[in-house]
Amino acid sequence: MGEALHSGSVEHLSDKMEKPLLDDRLYRVIHLPNHLEILLIHDPDTDKAAAAMDVNFGSFSDPHDLPGTAHAVEHFCFMGTKKYPGENEYSTYLTKYGGNSNAYTASTSTNYYFELSASSTSNFSGSSATVKQSNVPIAKDKAPLYGALDRFSQFFIQPLFLADTLDRELRAVDSEYKKNLQSDAWRLMQLSRSTSSDKHPMNNFAAGNYQCLREIPVSRGVNVRKRFIEFYKAYYSANRMKLVVLGREPLQELESWVQELFSNVPNKNLHRLRWGGIPVLDEPELMTQIFVKPVMELRLLNINFTYPDEEDLFASHPSRYLEHLIGHESPGSAIAYLKELESPPLTWISDEMNRLAEVEFKFRQKLPPSRTVSGLAQLMQKACIPREHLLSPSLIRKFDPENIERGLSHLRPDNFRFFVVDQQFPGDWNATEKWYETEYKLEKIPEGFKQELWAAVRAPVTERPSKVHLPAVNEFVPQRLEVERKDVTDPARHPTLIRHDDSVRVWFKKDDQFWAPKANIELFLRSPVASVTPMNTIMTQITGLNYSISESAQGLNIEIDGFNDKMSVLLEEPYRQINAFSRMLISERSWAPFEMLEELPAVTAEDLRSYSPELLRQMYIEILVHGNLHREDALSIAKLVESTLRPHRLPEAQWPPRRAIALPSGVNYLYERVLKNPDNVNHCLEYIISVGSISDRVQRAKLLLFAQIANEPCFNTLRTKEQLGYIVNSDASVYATVGTWCIIVQSERNCKYLEERCDAFLVKLEQDLRAMTDETFEEHKIGLINKRLEKLKNLGQEALRFWNHITSEVFDFEQAAEDRAAAENNTNASTFNAEQEIMAVNEHEASVSSVKIPVKIEDFKAWKASLCLSAAATPVKSLSEFDDFGSTL
Repeated sequence: MGEALHSGSVEHLSDKMEKPLLDDRLYRVIHLPNHLEILLIHDPDTDKAAAAMDVNFGSFSDPHDLPGTAHAVEHFCFMGTKKYPGENEYSTYLTKYGGNSNAYTASTSTNYYFELSASSTSNFSGSSATVKQSNVPIAKDKAPLYGALDRFSQFFIQPLFLADTLDRELRAVDSEYKKNLQSDAWRLMQLSRSTSSDKHPMNNFAAGNYQCLREIPVSRGVNVRKRFIEFYKAYYSANRMKLVVLGREPLQELESWVQELFSNVPNKNLHRLRWGGIPVLDEPELMTQIFVKPVMELRLLNINFTYPDEEDLFASHPSRYLEHLIGHESPGSAIAYLKELESPPLTWISDEMNRLAEVEFKFRQKLPPSRTVSGLAQLMQKACIPREHLLSPSLIRKFDPENIERGLSHLRPDNFRFFVVDQQFPGDWNATEKWYETEYKLEKIPEGFKQELWAAVRAPVTERPSKVHLPAVNEFVPQRLEVERKDVTDPARHPTLIRHDDSVRVWFKKDDQFWAPKANIELFLRSPVASVTPMNTIMTQITGLNYSISESAQGLNIEIDGFNDKMSVLLEEPYRQINAFSRMLISERSWAPFEMLEELPAVTAEDLRSYSPELLRQMYIEILVHGNLHREDALSIAKLVESTLRPHRLPEAQWPPRRAIALPSGVNYLYERVLKNPDNVNHCLEYIISVGSISDRVQRAKLLLFAQIANEPCFNTLRTKEQLGYIVNSDASVYATVGTWCIIVQSERNCKYLEERCDAFLVKLEQDLRAMTDETFEEHKIGLINKRLEKLKNLGQEALRFWNHITSEVFDFEQAAEDRAAAENNTNASTFNAEQEIMAVNEHEASVSSVKIPVKIEDFKAWKASLCLSAAATPVKSLSEFDDFGSTL
């Protein structure tokens, strides 16, 4: 780590950091006198600032009689501090600057993080949306980051744990728990915990709910608030905390701020928590088989081995050697060969892994600031990692055959248990997990099966299947990674058309700002029959023509969307289902999962064989090639696709238009669906306001501004104060060419009540809008502008933005800049009018009557047929303006 430097009362641990080639940030690790370790990051070009605090304790520290305490305390830190007592003071401040925050409680870590605009003024100069932010120092009382850090620091100095927030926030914890009651991932995770050794804290119930955090302890005379405060005082200590701060300000200024704001975090010199001497799976838990009944149509085999802790082996990562081979998808399986003493760990495999890790590290691109700081804060809890290696912990720095073999010695037939997850097998589940009520059956592995396992392990190589072998050397590991980098003062804002004819459109942009040796290729096959009916939609999805391709260090990735993932939506959480129904109602061509499910039994193999040629017979090919490729590469890719598919051309006049239902003004509509999963306790309401065509830039700007203003009060009112449920979201959305604003609430309360509360919120919001000061309005406007002009962090983000504009058929590549210009022209008086046409969409168990006496949609097909369609999407300018007959890159 090098010799520590001292600056006043601050200890400088390191200013050096092993960085990716593309990383232009500056780093500094310091210690405050209270033993709080801090990583400071100076990013002169960032338009978002961020910070995270990781505290070295989590649910493993929960008291046995109050499970979920760590999670509950995490929630209460947000609910006001002595310096800033307002419940929503922190979130209001962040929202004003286009920011957000979150936190999570893990087993041994509690992590808080936020991000917001780096500037208190809009991120543009004059009319240019691409002008870089100034690096002129900002007075700390004007810097959004300073104000956020001031409020954030108080979480760890003096939170209030206000008595009048106790019940409400515990209900929020309960709503979070109930949100996941029907999630197989959560159910399986808790079952794994509940069936582990009761001597290990893994056995506890980490999420917590109202019953175990409020009802049961109160019935025993426990003062819950007092216990939470005692828990906070016992575990929150500066020497257990790691802070990461990322901003535009120079390192010295960031250092001054954190010294001022975080030096008063109490230090209790608490020891580091360890559980190394307690096995997660002891003798009673090992050699068991657990059969589990899932909610979804899921089949899964999960094998758990006990395994030694490798935290101190950060330089060699021995378990990754085993993961690499066991999870290798090339022909053959390595594990049998590794079991042979004659086949020790091989250097070439470690070298191959190291080369891949080096490539990923060297050319790693920036992540969003909040993800950066949150991940680094948690990583800093690993004291064994030298601080100059905080950015490169994944590198394999040495080959460690001894510890690879030690790890391998734990993968044996007497040191595991397994889970079999299936809705039908074995059918005689005889136990129910306490917290999620998962049905299961636990028994010892039969002796006969154990003997078969040992026989397989001890069998000589000659008796094993010939198909079992080590993977071949990966010929696709990159050896030469070169990027032709040029000085570019004004990166291109959109791709250009390098081919545009009756069969193919090829969009191309050579990377001119991220300089990574990567490329993205997006392909859209436009067909007139792909989604014209639910049956065609099913067969298109089964055929697997929805795919994307991207290049990475491992090779070429192809992602395919099949049909099964669409059907599972019928059993997902209501808030995940409801968007499918709103799309079905508003979009011209969108089919609900239940419509496709009705058609599925009729689909035969012969149908698919006859449909595939029909689907491919006539189409138009749209391609985006973006990244470290040349114009000639893009044209060659297009030619390869065209020669492979050989479709008949599809005239533009026959292209299916992108349109939506045009909802008439002054009419309210109500659509109801009954949940297919009777065990789900939640209802969900989506309250949608349609605002018309988004091609009207003024109307679009008002919609975005309204969404910005309404976001925090909506959450604070419906989630924090009224505790309707854990899931409360509001945002602007687009259906084809129609803009909407919606509220989504998932709750145990019935949908009639939820709709009434949304109505009441909008009435209050309208009053607040009329009373809003010019200063507050300007702050929201700046927050929106900064959000719209937020810089892209990596190549993938730019490719996604381009592709969204291309597939929208509007090609509005300058949309962010135009939104900024339109938002600038808004005044307080011209704010979005909430008295627009309103539609409520409800997903619930019981019938609903609306206080507005809406038109109830009984037959959605007839309803859609009775309404007019919006205008089809049209390009913002002639495509000829995107033509490129030459390229400078």
